[in-house]
Amino acid sequence: MTLEYIPKISLDKVYNLLPIDYREHTKPADIKEFNNTSKKELVRKRFYKLKLGESEKIHLTLGKDLKFVFDKTKSFYEECAKYACKPLFISTDQGLDLLGQEFFEGTPIDEKYASNEISDEDVAKIISKIQKTFSSLEVESTHEAFLEEFNEFKETILSNNSLHLFDKDFLNKCVFPHLEDSLLPQFFSKRWSPGDLAARNILIDDNLNIRIIDCEFAHQTHFHDEDWIRLAAFSSGNFKEIPSVEKRLERVEPWYHIYLCLRQTWLNRTIWQNDDYKHFASEDLYTVLKLTESFGTNNKNVSLLIHGVLEAARRSLNEISIENDIRIQKENELDTEKQLRLSKENELLFKKDKIDRMKNSFSWKSTSFLRFLRRKLLDPFQRDSIFVFDPITYLELNPDLQKALGNNLTAAKQHYLTYGEKEGRCFSYEQSPPFALRSYSEWTKRYDTISASDLINFKSRNESLSRKPLLSVIMPVYNPSSYFLKCAIDSVIDQVYDNWELCIVDDASTNQSVIQVLKEYSNANERIKITFNSQNRNISYASNVAANIATGDYFLFLDHDDLLRPHSLLRI
Repeated sequence: MTLEYIPKISLDKVYNLLPIDYREHTKPADIKEFNNTSKKELVRKRFYKLKLGESEKIHLTLGKDLKFVFDKTKSFYEECAKYACKPLFISTDQGLDLLGQEFFEGTPIDEKYASNEISDEDVAKIISKIQKTFSSLEVESTHEAFLEEFNEFKETILSNNSLHLFDKDFLNKCVFPHLEDSLLPQFFSKRWSPGDLAARNILIDDNLNIRIIDCEFAHQTHFHDEDWIRLAAFSSGNFKEIPSVEKRLERVEPWYHIYLCLRQTWLNRTIWQNDDYKHFASEDLYTVLKLTESFGTNNKNVSLLIHGVLEAARRSLNEISIENDIRIQKENELDTEKQLRLSKENELLFKKDKIDRMKNSFSWKSTSFLRFLRRKLLDPFQRDSIFVFDPITYLELNPDLQKALGNNLTAAKQHYLTYGEKEGRCFSYEQSPPFALRSYSEWTKRYDTISASDLINFKSRNESLSRKPLLSVIMPVYNPSSYFLKCAIDSVIDQVYDNWELCIVDDASTNQSVIQVLKEYSNANERIKITFNSQNRNISYASNVAANIATGDYFLFLDHDDLLRPHSLLRI
């Protein structure tokens, strides 16, 4: 299924789509696009708010083929006017539809709960009101009508061309027979459902008034208990753990979770396409597979193949969980080191400022001649060498003290004067370390570590550059550790030299966590360009593809598990 996306549209064009009676009392400046679509170049729908007079407002939806959305919304409103937004008009021009409906100033129920604007008791009252209203919409039905709708649902799912023959065979033989028996109610009834009772579609205002929005999938159904599964499944934070939500879920047949996942494979076809759709559909089908196996644990006919696949998946998830714990631990360690570095940078800046103010003072300038005489006449005859004790360096060279004293510089200086000198502890990088500390890591720490002052100098050098060519960092990626991949990308982001672009080509990684990491970084930083190969070719091919999307003056190549030092690009 090919989706059509809407580019940014001028407000004048949106205004011209309004019915004539609305244009007579408004102007283009009265239309404002919502942030969730105005910041995107291409979207499936665009949303606006039209101001009428001082207080009245209308919600506008711009898109293609919205007539069926208008009809569905109107049908649900006619049945549930108490909690639905009234549809006002639908207009069409040059292939674009504009849908106008009543505007409601509210916040999604899960967000309002997360911000402590409503309590558990408020949520319980709201759900109770919606449930009573929905119950009043139920009408008596028959077993035949139930089976007719179930078979239509089954045919809709199995007609999905994106499903493999094995998928359809598994659903037809292992899922649908059990699903039909399990969803068979004691009493047959049907009612209108909004079609997508996700928490984000239940708006609550400050007076606890309720509106259910986004009714484009509204329909009359026997399987209306799916509404409550959807409410919990598509909510944020700990909303699903609220007692009233959990209590309502307990009254729903567990197999409705499978019904929801199957229905989602159909709904997602109107939202996603190509690889994105296949990704979400595969996740839904995996959930169906897992739930079917768990619900049928007492069934002697459970497939050994399915059981084996799920066991392998569980082991993989356990390994991923362990890796994730290690990653979080490492990230915390890096955050601690970063905070320490920032603290030391601030201390150096404070000291530098203090020294600068001292050198610019009248007393310093007026005594410069005396200091000159001291250096020439007195210093050469000093018997003992003079050194400057730096408590920061003292703590760095003595990790046991840093662990005990933290960043208390006064305590570090007192420790050296009282104990450190007698114990022969190192206080300067110019001293040779004790024999036990003569290792490569100690050598790196002493002679190959970028200090806070070094970073300040690097940043100053970067700011003084007269020319900053664009550097394109080429990174081919194939199934690295998610942790190492993040570290590699972060090492580019943390560069002192700021005129760079990171061109990544994923060579058909099979690890979904790698795909997720790449998408997160691409969405968060516009300097990161990512292309996904449809099949694995090799590192050379992936590097060439990355070079094709690069626009820099110079190309640099970086492996997916390597690290750049903060000043690496500055050295080019």
